[in-house]
Amino acid sequence: MKHLRTVGIVSMLVIFPAISWYYLKSGFDYRKASFERLMPKEAWDSEEYNLLKSVGELQGKTTVVFDEDVTDDFLGRFYDQYKDAYTFQLILARDFPDEITTLGNTISNDTLQSLTKPIVLIDTAMNIRNYYDHSRESLTHLIEDVAMTIPRKPPIEIISQ
Repeated sequence: MKHLRTVGIVSMLVIFPAISWYYLKSGFDYRKASFERLMPKEAWDSEEYNLLKSVGELQGKTTVVFDEDVTDDFLGRFYDQYKDAYTFQLILARDFPDEITTLGNTISNDTLQSLTKPIVLIDTAMNIRNYYDHSRESLTHLIEDVAMTIPRKPPIEIISQ
């Protein structure tokens, strides 16, 4: 019985805090790496900026721009995940596949095929947050980064009379 009590005390004082510290440290490292990845990038190329500006409104919208090489399967799953998100907008350099029912937050335009980067994430202040390619790791980062970039919907203010 004495050994059991000793094991319990040691686990409460050493093992559980160590596990908690490791869990919190790994979460902190993940967030730190994500924020470094999402720092605003270099200034806009004027041609690309004018091209995107002519296609749709970017101010106040979290925009993801895809080139024509994105697969329909990924595009469908990505759109389904974020279609109802606050300020989300998707721009595609070709026509959308039939299985995507657009809700007014999608724009397709063939003139975007001249963009130099395959996938671009733009925040609500029109800053380029990151560029992505079509690799599995890059697309995983895109999904995580969009979730971190979309602002929360402001709460409804209750006005009493």
